[in-house]
Amino acid sequence: MVRCGSKKLNYNLVSGGKVVIDLFAFNDYIEGQKFQDYTLLPEKIILNDFIRERHNMHCKRTFLFKDWTKRTIDLHWKVFNQKELENLAKNTGYKIQNIYADFDINLVTNLDPKSQKMRRVVVLEKI
Repeated sequence: MVRCGSKKLNYNLVSGGKVVIDLFAFNDYIEGQKFQDYTLLPEKIILNDFIRERHNMHCKRTFLFKDWTKRTIDLHWKVFNQKELENLAKNTGYKIQNIYADFDINLVTNLDPKSQKMRRVVVLEKI
């Protein structure tokens, strides 16, 4: 199991190269979400849009490579739309291959209301 991100999404590597993301690791934010799974393909990485810490005005974006090495970038907190995600990917040498999970969550926390938007996991492909 590999843990990454401020709220510790859990990655379980199972047979066939498939990965299951345990969303219940977010149980203080998300209730009753089902597991999402995807297949890790060569030359693809996963971009995780993490929920910020309540006291932190920055959001950590972790680029998780298929060999499980990680590179985390702190960005000033804002809600990224798809075009901004595409630009972020392009600026790091990748293009969006698929957005396989998109959550529209009403976070029951003291977060800024503008942050009560979508959380997404994006599969990136090397350009």
